[in-house]
Amino acid sequence: MKQEYLNKNDKCIILVYFGTRPNYFNLYINSCKLNQSFDFHIYGDSFDDKREDNIFYHYLTFSAFKEKIKTTLGFAPSLNSVYKICDFKPMYGDLFQNDLKQYLFWGFSDCDLIYGKIDNILDESIFKKYDKVLTRGHLSFFKNNQSMNKLYTKKSTTDFQVDYNVVYRDSKNYSFDEWNGIKILLDEYKIPYFDSFVFDDIRVKYPYFIPTSDNAIKKHRYRIYYEWDNGRLYRRLSGKQNIKQEIIYIHLQKRKMHLFNSNLDHYYIIPNRFCDSVDASALNVGNRKDLFDYAFKRMKNKIMRVFRKK
Repeated sequence: MKQEYLNKNDKCIILVYFGTRPNYFNLYINSCKLNQSFDFHIYGDSFDDKREDNIFYHYLTFSAFKEKIKTTLGFAPSLNSVYKICDFKPMYGDLFQNDLKQYLFWGFSDCDLIYGKIDNILDESIFKKYDKVLTRGHLSFFKNNQSMNKLYTKKSTTDFQVDYNVVYRDSKNYSFDEWNGIKILLDEYKIPYFDSFVFDDIRVKYPYFIPTSDNAIKKHRYRIYYEWDNGRLYRRLSGKQNIKQEIIYIHLQKRKMHLFNSNLDHYYIIPNRFCDSVDASALNVGNRKDLFDYAFKRMKNKIMRVFRKK
C-alpha cells in the first residue's frame, strides 16, 4: 500500500528487520520519533503498512525481499540467513528507490540501539559537504543520487573480494556494508565522506560497557553508563568527575538487556539494563548477578561452538 508523504524531511533512515524484535524495541521506536528532522522507513514481516508520525512501516516478507534483490541484481542472491542482510544494506537506495524520491540522503541502521538527537551533532553543514556520512553498519548515510546508490556495483582495484558479484553470490558475511567493502570503495574512488566516533558501539565480549571507539576509556569500564533525557543521549562516568558527553546513539549489539524503567522520557542505560535511576551500587560489577550471567553465557556459547566444529 502506497503511503503519502506529507512532511518535508529530506533525510531518512531505513531498517529491514525479520525475526524477534529486541525486548526494548519500544524504546528504540520512541528514540526514532524524537528525531523529527529524519524519517524512518521500517520493512519486515511483523509490520503492517502504516504511518506513525515520522515512522513509515512497510510489510515485507523475507522471500519478497530476496526477490526484490534478485530483480535489481539480475541474479539470485545467496541470502539464506538474516545475518547476511548486512552485506545488502548498500543496495537500499536501489531497492527502495520508490520510497526515497523526496530525500537528499538515505541511511541504513539497526534496531539494537537507542538514538540520541542525531542532528545535534550531524548538522546540515556535514550533509552539505559530504556524499557519505559515517561508515559503520549500525548507522550510515548516502547522498541520494545515481552515483552513490550504485556505489555497491563498483569494483576495487586492490581487493578482488570487494566486488558485489562475489559478495552477493556467497552465503558468508563479508561486512560489505562497512570496512571490507564500501569503506574501501570510498577511499579508492576518492568520494568525500565524514567519519567520526559520534556514537558508542559497545564491545560485545565484556559484560560492562566499553565503547569500541576509545581504548583509553577501558580504565573506566566499571563506571560507564548512559542517560537518555527527552531525546538526548549522554555517555556518563560515575564518580567525582561526573563526566557527561552527548552522542547520537548507543549500539547494544548481541547484548541481552533487562527492562526496569517505567519512564519513557528519562531513563538510564547501565550494564545490562534500562532503569529509572542509578547509583554506585547499581554500577558495581561484583554485586551484579546479571553481569556474571552475561559473562557465563558468552563463555558457554564459545565452548559450544568449538564442540560443533569438531
